[in-house]
Amino acid sequence: MNARFTASAAGRFSVRNILYMAIFYQIFIAIFVGVIGLQGMQGQLQGFDQTYHHRIVPLNGLKHLSDRYSIELTQSVQQVRDGTLDPYTAAENIQQTYDAITAGWEAYLALPQTAGEQQLYRQLSPQLEQGHEMIRGIIGQLRLGATMELHFVAETELYPAINALVGGIGNLIEVLLQQTEMDYLQQQQDFRQAVWTVVGVILFAAITSAAAGLYFARSILMRPLKEAMRFARDIASGQLNTAISLRRRDEIGELVQALQQMQQELRRMVETIQSNAEQIAAASGELAGTTDAISEATDQQSEAALKISSAIQQLRSSIENINLLTGEARNISRHSGELSRQGEQVFEAVILDIRRVAEISAQASDSVTVLGQHSDQVTQVVTVIRDVAEQTNLLALNAAIEAARAGEQGRGFSVVADEVRQLAERTAASTREITQKVNLITEGTAAVVQVMQQQVEQVQESVQQAGHAGEVIRDISKASAEAVNRVGQVSSALDEQTRTSAEVAESVEQIARMSEQNNRSSTEVASSSRRLAELSRSLQETVRRFVL
Repeated sequence: MNARFTASAAGRFSVRNILYMAIFYQIFIAIFVGVIGLQGMQGQLQGFDQTYHHRIVPLNGLKHLSDRYSIELTQSVQQVRDGTLDPYTAAENIQQTYDAITAGWEAYLALPQTAGEQQLYRQLSPQLEQGHEMIRGIIGQLRLGATMELHFVAETELYPAINALVGGIGNLIEVLLQQTEMDYLQQQQDFRQAVWTVVGVILFAAITSAAAGLYFARSILMRPLKEAMRFARDIASGQLNTAISLRRRDEIGELVQALQQMQQELRRMVETIQSNAEQIAAASGELAGTTDAISEATDQQSEAALKISSAIQQLRSSIENINLLTGEARNISRHSGELSRQGEQVFEAVILDIRRVAEISAQASDSVTVLGQHSDQVTQVVTVIRDVAEQTNLLALNAAIEAARAGEQGRGFSVVADEVRQLAERTAASTREITQKVNLITEGTAAVVQVMQQQVEQVQESVQQAGHAGEVIRDISKASAEAVNRVGQVSSALDEQTRTSAEVAESVEQIARMSEQNNRSSTEVASSSRRLAELSRSLQETVRRFVL
């Protein structure tokens, strides 16, 4: 199955840049909302300032003007009428009140006024001029001390004028209160408009942010991530033949590229594991076969070692028997030498006593005959030794061949087998020499027998034949001595061969033990090979989960 996942391109912006733009957009919206809020607050503050300076301050000033007209002026005039205040002090008090009234009207007129205020003030201006003129006249009268006319002026002119002024000021206050109420309503409307503007901006920002976030989450982020997750799940399930095509240059594109690289690396790794598993399976099979062959060869080697050990034991017994026979031959040779010396002693008396020589010659003939028989026995023994040496040589050669087959473990045995072969060759060479000597002895013995028979038959012939017999006896003595020497050498060689055969037997037993150990080791190796084959099969089954 070769599926291909395709995701749309995300444009030229990366996820990080989009997140940055979203953050900057939120910051911009927050700043914009803050600016609108600040503007609304600034408008409210300006409205409060206007209400305070253009409405509250004029109202307060008109209130003070009304109080000065209705309270301070009338109170000062009434105190003069009551006689509780002297005219001059009253004139000063009224002058101060008039100055304050004048300053109050100047402060009121310095402030911005509405059209209604201006109209009312124009209507009130004649009354103000008349009232102020009246106040100035009263101040002048009081300073002159004319208090009698004050009662009439106050009742007929001053109080009605003050009431008219207070009424006009009340109308102005009413107009200001109405304008203040209108300003308050306008400020409420402006505040609601600012609130709705901020709410609208916030809703617009929330809607646009939600739409952009939803679009970003679905189209730009979640959809490619879902495709990448499907791709990763296919990789996790072993489907390494799937592919994903995502043309993006952002972090998600880098993630997809990393997943593709991981898939490619995992595919190469699985292919390598499959190849190695097949090689391991083949190698484990070959190793198992080789181990079985080694085990079989080790069994054969162990059997051959046992056979060699048995043959060496037989060879050792034969060598010991030969050694015994050689000892007897040595004793006979010594005895023959003694007889030869006795023959030399008898030879001196041959001329004096022929008969005695004849008897001695007969005895010597018998002894030589026996010596010839012993020489034949020695020849037989030497023949047996030669046969044993040749058999030993063959066994040593076979042991060397088996050691060569055993490889490194049979190297020590190969050395021992080579030494045995060399000893066998030396033994064969010695037996050939002994054979030659024994042949000489046999020939000499035959000649002696012939001579002794001639001496027995012709004892009376001549002294010359006796002399010849003496020479023959001396030759026999020398040959006997040489035979004793050779037999001693043969005995020494047999002793050495006995020790060597014992060492060879011990080495062969050691080889047998090593063969058994090798057999056990090869069995363990065979078991390990089978276990390795099982593991390789398990590895192949595991790797087959992946579809390349």
